[in-house]
Amino acid sequence: MATWQEIGQDDFRAAVELYESGRYRSAVSRFYCAVFSVVTDELIRRNATVDFRDNRATPSHSQLPQLMETYFTHYSIERQMHLRNYVRSVYRDRIGADYSLLRVVKQIAKETYRATEKVFRYLGVENGTR
Repeated sequence: MATWQEIGQDDFRAAVELYESGRYRSAVSRFYCAVFSVVTDELIRRNATVDFRDNRATPSHSQLPQLMETYFTHYSIERQMHLRNYVRSVYRDRIGADYSLLRVVKQIAKETYRATEKVFRYLGVENGTR
């Protein structure tokens, strides 16, 4: 059985492939899945009390910022703030990619890619691309 970290790493590799092939909308969506998975993994490692609704194995997307604030206290205040901002940014981009008819351009996907890399780096997760 895969861990959420392994799922996140796989999602990251898939997002990079999509990005490199010019499929920016799908890449942005997959980058968010990668972020969501590795943050979920870290919360589980921190024994977070999570409301797993509807028999889901992950928290709701809206719960992430509050859960991060509660359970990522081992990081400096500055790192916590940056981490939450990166997660919010990737989530915002994913919502735009998944629910908007606007074209997702390379620059947006590139910014999402970079923010995702930072989340992985902050959590100490190898992204599997280097």
